[in-house]
Amino acid sequence: HRSRSAKSKDLRFTMIAHRFLSATTRPLSRRALLSASFSTTTSNHDVFSKISFIGTGKMAQALIAPLIKTKLQAPSSINAFDVSDEALKQVKELYPGVQVSNSIQDSVQ
Repeated sequence: HRSRSAKSKDLRFTMIAHRFLSATTRPLSRRALLSASFSTTTSNHDVFSKISFIGTGKMAQALIAPLIKTKLQAPSSINAFDVSDEALKQVKELYPGVQVSNSIQDSVQ
């Protein structure tokens, strides 16, 4: 049995995800997106305290770019790991401030 609070957080997360994905095709205001966020965020600016991407391919970049562009997440609170040093170098060049890690463990801690 899930508590009402847990269901409420899941619903709010779903709303954030839906609005974020919509933002990639049509712009939404930062205020509208943050109004759905839950109160456990640790920053006034970031939706999440940290987001880690395992792999830096097209899918990761399709998520990183709008997070930074819409200012939902500061680049410094986005972390990426990839087995390819060249791919990590490309992420550093494309998205200044994004942190890169040398292992999955480092990326998610």
